[in-house]
Amino acid sequence: MWERAGGRMIAEYSMEWLRPLRPAGLGVALIEERFTAAKILCPLARLTDRLIARIAPALAWPAPVRPGIYTSADVNDATLIEYIPQFAAHYVLHPDWDRGSLAFFLRHATHKGRYGDLYRRMVYDRNNEPVGCYLYYGRPGRIAFVLQILARPEATGAVVASLLSHAEQLGCVGVRGRTQPQLLDALLRHRCVFFQRSSTTVYTGNADLLGAISSGDALIIGLAGEGWTRLIGERFA
Repeated sequence: MWERAGGRMIAEYSMEWLRPLRPAGLGVALIEERFTAAKILCPLARLTDRLIARIAPALAWPAPVRPGIYTSADVNDATLIEYIPQFAAHYVLHPDWDRGSLAFFLRHATHKGRYGDLYRRMVYDRNNEPVGCYLYYGRPGRIAFVLQILARPEATGAVVASLLSHAEQLGCVGVRGRTQPQLLDALLRHRCVFFQRSSTTVYTGNADLLGAISSGDALIIGLAGEGWTRLIGERFA
């Protein structure tokens, strides 16, 4: 309907990505989304994943090892409020957040009951300078859902690797999120799989706006979108 009204579907923003971490556990978690009784298979899945990791490591989808020059740490909202606008500025089109509105969004995102608490992490280079951050919901034995990944262009691979490594250490069976074109190369290199769940459409008569979005140089998902909000409910839209 929106396309018939003149809107345009942007394929690069209309995909989701999934990175398995524990294949058997991931399979049970996906089945459990439809049949809650499948949770009785969780102990068997954990045993299976341990066996896979020992007998056939190549099939275990281990999380990537972060480059040694990078470190990461949990941070608070005050730190995110300082650096998120700086990372977002690498996009030609991005939200013009003020401190109050960004603080509101972060408070609003603190908890999503279906997926767990929100983990806030900053990634630093060898000089202890922030090069990126990520926010995701996760809990052991479940699929982690990414709210936002932001990074300097040269550090996207390291930031994605840090996210996957942290989620694996937490005990998540997989990591899932919405695509951002500037992250596609890093996601492909880290063996993520892609699928479509919903479409992102844009309607504008402004050629510059359309050009920025069509080229992937726009930050219009995650904190800039609405599919994660509590107004949507406990699921991601």
